[in-house]
Amino acid sequence: MDFYVNSDRLFLLAMPRILGFVFNPISLYFVQASDGAMKAVVYEVNNTFGDRHSYVLPVRQNVSNQTHRPIHQAADKRLHVSPFMDMDMAYDFELIPPEDTFVLNIRLKQQTDGGIFRDMLFAGFTAKREALRDSALLRLFSPCR
Repeated sequence: MDFYVNSDRLFLLAMPRILGFVFNPISLYFVQASDGAMKAVVYEVNNTFGDRHSYVLPVRQNVSNQTHRPIHQAADKRLHVSPFMDMDMAYDFELIPPEDTFVLNIRLKQQTDGGIFRDMLFAGFTAKREALRDSALLRLFSPCR
């Protein structure tokens, strides 16, 4: 499968630079076909040592064109992120691509001696789209919310 052709739309979801500082533990690149169907997601994972690994995962066709349906993907862990988590683990990604809302859930799983996978870590992020205006930024930085 070709993950990207010239007619596709490619967009990025990442943290902005704030007060001169930026760290993106994970950035997501979405590859969307001209008909709106999601073709692939690239999970770019960074650690505090400056290392980076990209997990390039196709989207199954039966969910790629259904709005607000979770996309489920999985990949073996390939980058050392935490000193407390072994490398012999796998990620389960679940996301709802950004439109009005965005949801990303990541489960880090490890296989037990009995062959059963157990959750070792769960991280979730939910966001709602909002226009980038001065009033929105002031509200976010205000100590009295």
